Formats: sequence, structure tokens, C-alpha cells
Amino acid sequence: MKKIINATLATMLLLGTSSFAFADQTFAAESMTQTVAPLLNTSYEGDVTITGHLPAKGAVTSRIFTTDGWMIGLTQTPIQTDENGDYSISITDYTKYVQAGYPDYGTLSPLTQGMYIEVVSLNENGDYVDRSMLNVQSADAGKEAAVNKLFIDNNPTNTIRDTLVQADIDQAENIANSVTDATLKTALQDRVASANQQLQDRLLEQAATATTHALFIDANPINDITEDLTQEAIDAASNQVSALKESPTKNTLQANIDKAQQQLTEKLAEQEAAIAVASLFTESHEIVADLTQDRIDQAQLKVNAVTNPEKKAQLQEQINDAQQQLDNSKIKEPESPTPDPIVEPTIPTDEKTDPISVPTEETTDPVTPIKDEPATPTEQTAEENTPVAQDTPPIKTPSTPNVQQAIQKNTHLMTPNTAYQSQPTTIQTEQTQTAATPSEPTASIEKTLPKTGDQNTVPTTLFGTLLIGLAALWSRKSLKK
Repeated sequence: MKKIINATLATMLLLGTSSFAFADQTFAAESMTQTVAPLLNTSYEGDVTITGHLPAKGAVTSRIFTTDGWMIGLTQTPIQTDENGDYSISITDYTKYVQAGYPDYGTLSPLTQGMYIEVVSLNENGDYVDRSMLNVQSADAGKEAAVNKLFIDNNPTNTIRDTLVQADIDQAENIANSVTDATLKTALQDRVASANQQLQDRLLEQAATATTHALFIDANPINDITEDLTQEAIDAASNQVSALKESPTKNTLQANIDKAQQQLTEKLAEQEAAIAVASLFTESHEIVADLTQDRIDQAQLKVNAVTNPEKKAQLQEQINDAQQQLDNSKIKEPESPTPDPIVEPTIPTDEKTDPISVPTEETTDPVTPIKDEPATPTEQTAEENTPVAQDTPPIKTPSTPNVQQAIQKNTHLMTPNTAYQSQPTTIQTEQTQTAATPSEPTASIEKTLPKTGDQNTVPTTLFGTLLIGLAALWSRKSLKK
């Protein structure tokens, strides 16, 4: 009940002062404008809402006056603020009054330039606290104020607000384009363009920051780089940072890029060194069979590039192990005296399995084969050279099949079958021409001399010569008989 009474008294106070305060002096309200509390936000032509802020939670009452001081609107009941002291009064919250001071109970029109708005603040108990009054500004002034809201503290000399979004820029641009004053319009358009550029720079900066921070664990540049970081990711972040305008933020991001690059370079060097060292060994940690000193040297160079002391020491230990194993494999045993050449034993030939060596067309002196005839060549020559008496029946040389078979059986021994003999050479060792004395028959004997260096020629030639001698001796004995 007390609050209602206090509010009524405040309203009566306003009504009582309206007739003389603004009856003849339209500019008297300007001297009464409050700049502290309660704060009454500036209103502009066309507004339908009046806003303000009190230092603490409370209530307000308000009146609207014409440019010449006549009251045309009054709030019949106090308007409560929120917990923070902010309030908002709609044009429909006012009771309309005619200029004579009587209520019309109609609806006020939107504010026009030159009107005065008065606000009286009340505390929570409804007691009068303070009073302020502002005059309604032009529409262009309101548009200027709307554009200025893009900046901190509504000051275009400051940077844009932290919460500014592209929609705010677009709305301010439409407002600036609707300004009627050409000079002010240009100024507002420039402010909108500046705010838009700042917003684009901020968006690029935010994107570069997010990309750069993503290089590190938990997106925190204080940590090390992520396990799956690639050079492409660093390059992408570096390009975004390079596109930023010079600023402390850009310098900080560039330092983060440098840190990530250094850590990745060190990591790749460690990986390359580990691969190079691992390739020196088998799974059983023995050096590979084809390991060379050059491969160890190349691995050593990669290990030298490792900067992590602990990992470098581990890799160096493996390098030393590989070097030691390679050196041990190169140690030679003392050389023994050169042994005498070993003469391989002669492998006896078998007529059933070893074929008879056949001379080729390239042979200079072909071997004369021994034909299978009823009588040996020695027996035939003896018969031709032996004189036969007319009254004496001819003496027939008995057949010696055993000797012939022996000769034929060992004929292949006269031509050694060896892979080291390139061309057999046949020479005629004994040949006797028909002499004056026909009683001494001679035999033509052919021998195959082996090529120098044949290991099987000596026993084979001796054996063949022995057989031929036996055959000749046998033939002579047969002739004597």
C-alpha cells in the first residue's frame, strides 16, 4: 500500500511541474538532462521503446513532452526494472494526454525529433530517488548510433565488439545506406566497411589459430605435436598465418608453427635413423649377410642428425653392435702352405658305357679306323711280301680271332676319351717300304698320340702299344709255323 501511495505522489509531482516547467520554456528540459543515474538511453525519431538503466533494482515512471513543453504521455503505474536495474518502456505503456492536460486515453505515436522524455527513478520501496530528461534525436542520429554499436563502448574509434557477427554488419550496412544526410551517410558507410574488415581479419585469425593449435596435443601449443602430424598440416597452418596482418597474435602463431616444425623435423630424423639402423640386422639381431661398411656409414650419418639424447644413444649402441659384428666377420685365419697339386686317378673306361671318340671334320689328321677284316693288316702285308714257290703250295696265314678281338676291343684306348684333348693327332711311327729282300715283311703301325696335358694318356698309350706288340709277335709266330 505504501508503494502505491509513493508512486501516486511521484506522479502528482510530475503533473504539478509539467505546466510551469515546460509551458513557455522549451529548452529548460535540456538543462535538466541527467548524465549519471538513472541512466536514460537516447531515443531517436521513430522509436517506440524507451530504455535505461538504474544503479540498482527499482522502478521508474515516465512522461513525454512536446517540443514546446506540453505533456502528451504518462505512465500511470511504475515500470519495474530487472535484477540488474535495466528497464524498457513501450510507447503503449503511456496514457495519452491532450495538450490541454486532459487524458485522451489513446495511443501515442512513435517519437519524433525534439520531444522530451522524462524518467523518475524509485527505489524498491517506491521512494523518489532521482530524475532525468533527454530530448529525442533525429532519425539519422539514431542510425549513427546503431552503426556505432558495432564497436566497443559504441565508439567507432575502438575495435569491433568481441561478440560481433556478420549479421550485425549486414544490419548496420542497411541502416547506413538509409541515412538522408549525404555526409553522415558516407561516414557511416566507412565505419561499416571498417567493422567488416576487422571482422574478416578476426575470422581469418580465428581460423589460423584453430589450425595452428590443432598441430599440438589437446589443441594446446604448450604440449608436443600430435603423433600423426604431417608436413602438409604444418604447411597449411603456415599459409594461414602468413595471410594474417601483422599483429601480436600473428607473431605468437608463427612461433607455434616454428615449434611444430622443429619437433616434426626431429621426429622424422629419428624415424629415418631407426629404419636405417634396423635394416642392418635380421630378426635375430645378427647383421644381414650383405652388410657393407658403406651402409653402416650411411646409418651413422642419420643417427648423428638425431637431437634427442636418449634416442640417439640407443641408436648409436646398435650402430656400434653392427660395426663390431662386421669387423669380426672380416678376421681371417692364418694361411697354410700351398699343397702340391693332386693328380686325380684315372677312371677306367668301359666299352659298354663310354662311346668311342669320333674325330670331327676340323681335325687336321683324322684317325684311321681299324676295319673288321678276316685278317689283321699285319698278316695281310706279310702274305703279300712273302715269295711263294710254284711247286710249293701257298702257306696260309692262320686266323687269329683272339688277337683281332683283343685289338678291336682296345682300339678305343688308343684314342683317349678325355674332355681336355682338343684334337687327336695321328702319326705314322713305323712304315717299311718293300725292299729287295722280300723275306722281311714290315708292318705299318699307326699310333694316336695324346695331346700334352691329358692325365689319362700315359697308361692308355702304353697299354695300347703293348697290345699292338703282342699282336705283331703273334703274327710272326704264326708265319713261322
